[in-house]
Amino acid sequence: MILLSKPTPMKKIIVASPIEYKEETIALLQEAGVVDIAQHEPSKITSEYEALVKLREEISDLLSKVKNIRVKAELTALELSSLTVDKVKADINAIRLRVNKMDSELNSLRKIEEEARYFINVISKFPDDVNPKEFFYVGKRVSSLLVTCRRENVDTIITHPAVKSYSIYNVSEEITAMILYVESENVNRFLEVLKTTGAWYPSGKILEYIEKASSLVELKEILQKELGDIHSKVAVLEKELENYIKDHLQLLGKYLLYVENTLRKYIAISTTQDLKHVIVLTGWIPLHHSKELSSFLAKADIPLYFEIRDPEPNDTPPTLMENKPVLRFFQVITRLYGIPGYHEWDPTPIIAYSFALFFGLMNADAGYALVGVLATLLILDRLVVDTESQPYKEFKGTLLVSNMIALILGFLSGTVFGDFLQRLGINLPVVLTAVITPLDFIKLSLVIGLIHVNIAHVLATVKFIKERKLGELLIEIGLFISQLFGIPYLLKMFFKYNVPLLSNIQMDILLYLSFAGVFLIIIGSFLTMRALGFLMWIFQITGVLGDVLSYVRLAGVGLATYYMASIFNFMLSMLMNYFASFHLLIGIALTIPLLFLAHLVVFMLAELGAFIHSLRLCMLEFLTKFYEGNGYEYNPFRIVGKLTITTGS
Repeated sequence: MILLSKPTPMKKIIVASPIEYKEETIALLQEAGVVDIAQHEPSKITSEYEALVKLREEISDLLSKVKNIRVKAELTALELSSLTVDKVKADINAIRLRVNKMDSELNSLRKIEEEARYFINVISKFPDDVNPKEFFYVGKRVSSLLVTCRRENVDTIITHPAVKSYSIYNVSEEITAMILYVESENVNRFLEVLKTTGAWYPSGKILEYIEKASSLVELKEILQKELGDIHSKVAVLEKELENYIKDHLQLLGKYLLYVENTLRKYIAISTTQDLKHVIVLTGWIPLHHSKELSSFLAKADIPLYFEIRDPEPNDTPPTLMENKPVLRFFQVITRLYGIPGYHEWDPTPIIAYSFALFFGLMNADAGYALVGVLATLLILDRLVVDTESQPYKEFKGTLLVSNMIALILGFLSGTVFGDFLQRLGINLPVVLTAVITPLDFIKLSLVIGLIHVNIAHVLATVKFIKERKLGELLIEIGLFISQLFGIPYLLKMFFKYNVPLLSNIQMDILLYLSFAGVFLIIIGSFLTMRALGFLMWIFQITGVLGDVLSYVRLAGVGLATYYMASIFNFMLSMLMNYFASFHLLIGIALTIPLLFLAHLVVFMLAELGAFIHSLRLCMLEFLTKFYEGNGYEYNPFRIVGKLTITTGS
């Protein structure tokens, strides 16, 4: 998505090996470098464990043969303790033998049905006077044979030395049918040639149908009747198979519960008990590494058992955030709030857009922004011990992108170190006046706040719909309705400002619709907080109001930077004029250092203020509405190739 992303899909991996190969197994996983080890303790993995995994697959396969069923299987503690793997395996094998036999019969009938339909389609292109005996006839000297193939293979077949004559009929744009007259002594060798070209010719049941017919019309009638009979047999056999599985549903359900519980027992034992003969490691790998890791482990020269499977509903895999290159810089901001859970949205994209815009607006000065870019590129590395760490690289990228946005906005607003250029008589064209005009900047900040906060509420609404939280959902809907009609009402009532379209609605209707939204908020608050909701609902509305007003800090910090710089410029220009009255060089010598120090202070305050307040808006006013951030980051067990060592002087 444009606003959100999803973490990389994960696979669960279980690796088991004899205890004597413990070090080799660990070294192998470290060399692979893609497994986030969740457990590193021995486990009771025997041949019974592998048998249980296979049994689970077999039971699931049997259950999948019956569609649209619902069975409630129960397994008592007594039944669980009395069952054994051998007992379950024997019963499942008996069921599978019967099912496999019926499956085999069904597959055979379906194959005959498919071939008969294909044969009807082919002969429907032939004239009715064609003798069906020619479709497969073996004579003493010459034999005839019906063959179909792709058009590009026709020449290969008809030019074969064994073919003496032929008739060609078009079946479709791609398929051609031919009646070939072949030397009888070369028929078998010619059939082998046909197989290499992928050609089709009558065999099996089709030959029986041909022998029964004396004309092409009669052959078609025979085939249609046979297709009806086959269809009936398939229906009967499918019903028989379905009934057989249904008769054993309870048993299959019990056995599946037994297998699942036994497998869980094995895994639970692995966390509490040291074993003498087996070591088991469990962990997580990104989906895109699963095939590569499977191939790598399969080639290992040590005894090794491994299984890669999908996460179970109760699993909590680690999170590997997956964002586009530039957006990836802002993952460091997301981490400050919390790592997204594996099943949660990753808000990094919307955070990237928001943070960069807020920083840019609050630091919309081309001079300070350019200094920020240069300081990030030339100085920041000298202040950090480990410049290769991923969080630092992301933080550096965040500063670069944000300062570049500020640089663009600074040029558009014509501000360079406040009004420094204007005092030198240089006037840049001003395209963006809003960031230097207090009232306009405040209006812009409120509009941005209203949009940003409501984006968060939209995401919260989607989240509550997915989670089926009715109370929270009603609150969100109520907030949207009360804003949609309440804001135009207030603007029209107190400021005489007409919102396009909405202000055309009568004032009374706007007011009633606003109250309808408030009513939904009250109902939603009651459902979430019960009686307390009748007191707390008001804070839902004031919360939105407070959140939107909080965005006025965009104007506050941005204007503070501009006016602080302008005041320093004014004071130092007066000081320059005073000392220049004695001598120009004295004025320059005394003013330039002070000018540098003054703007250095403003630069540091501007960068720090823009960063902190952008962080606050993204976290407190935005992420709290829909984001939990209760995951943990994917951290693969790998060989460390680089190390930065810093010692004291």
